[in-house]
Amino acid sequence: MNNEWKNEKGKWDLEKIAIECISQLRKLGIPIGCITYIKVCRDRFVTGKLAKVQECLFGLYIPNIYRSPRYGLEEIKTVIFHQLLHSAGGCMDHGEKWEKYAAKVDREYGCHILERASLNLKPMANWETGTKGTKNSGRFCYLDYTQRLMEIVGECAEELKNIHLPVGKVTAVQFVREKNVYGRCRKNKDGTFTILVSQAYGSSEADIYGLKKLLYHELLHTCPEDDSSPYTGIHGPKWRMMARKVDREFDCQLMGQSFTDVIKKASKPASVRFACPRCGGYRSVYDERDVRGLDLSEGVLCTWCFTRMNIIWGMDINVLGTMYSLLGECQDELRILKIPIYKISGAGFVKGDSPNGPHDNWNGSFSIDLPEIYNSREALEGNKFRAYLYGELIKGSRDRGLQWQEYVREVESVFGLPIITTGQQD
Repeated sequence: MNNEWKNEKGKWDLEKIAIECISQLRKLGIPIGCITYIKVCRDRFVTGKLAKVQECLFGLYIPNIYRSPRYGLEEIKTVIFHQLLHSAGGCMDHGEKWEKYAAKVDREYGCHILERASLNLKPMANWETGTKGTKNSGRFCYLDYTQRLMEIVGECAEELKNIHLPVGKVTAVQFVREKNVYGRCRKNKDGTFTILVSQAYGSSEADIYGLKKLLYHELLHTCPEDDSSPYTGIHGPKWRMMARKVDREFDCQLMGQSFTDVIKKASKPASVRFACPRCGGYRSVYDERDVRGLDLSEGVLCTWCFTRMNIIWGMDINVLGTMYSLLGECQDELRILKIPIYKISGAGFVKGDSPNGPHDNWNGSFSIDLPEIYNSREALEGNKFRAYLYGELIKGSRDRGLQWQEYVREVESVFGLPIITTGQQD
């Protein structure tokens, strides 16, 4: 009986069914918009979605799981009708007007649009609890996800404002299917912003910690201080300083770059960390997915500044990971002050009376040999280490004569630390 809606392989012809649904809605006098394209796609949000192309023009996305004969024609039409009704004027929600049209379709065509919509299950339980939630059961509308996302965006924006980071106005949030990009921030013509979120955050593996990290990240791109380049993808020192502030205030890992760092809160120590000697960004490795797609033989580049990162083994992450983070932070602070510094390719500790300080690698970069007295987490987190590090970094401007002394005084004034003391100038 329903074979006319199936292809030669016995699977549902979703495009053909969608065209029939459009025709049936118009026969009922429901003023749906113009559907300019119909796409069958992989979609974590298994009720599909309606994409607004421009005013009154829409694209319809239908999940390919509905090609399976295990779904009845009535259920498939319920899903498609549900999305098409959102294209009618004033129906981009589940309000009174949308419900009126849905009730009419249910009566005329024996569907269950209102029944499924009334289930009112929260999209992504793990967005609420921070723990692994239930899998998407196909009972949610794409709008439910985006509405909840907008609420979380608002919560994150307020949290950032409370720590004195003035974020811009976000007027829309959308899910996108991208393999290598977890999120984007797009500035609109009216000066507001749209945040694009990877569908990875709609999986049962994602949690509220990972989602909020992404939203904090993208919201920082709406700040007036954001100095990231949309052309090169480099995240500038001012963005990185804001990210570090968020890390400290909310126990996030915005400077982290791996799959696990992004999508969820890690429950075990990393086995390896790649650390950037220039900005302090890092990529932690918890399982094989965190190195997927990386050519380790060529070295791993930092996501934020594209510098080659150095490897830190698990047992050393507590100390060396902290040291690299501080090394990057101190360099960024000096860059913001426009103080010239060495190009740093690495740092490590030397024992006893071994010489310390920057040494020339004879390839245009320098490494810093650090005194053994700083080889502990407690010593690194003290002001004494920062004072030492500032002094070593600005030695790169010694050949500027008196200008170098002005840099020293400026750093001492800004950070309130005695950078150069007797016996340290050489």
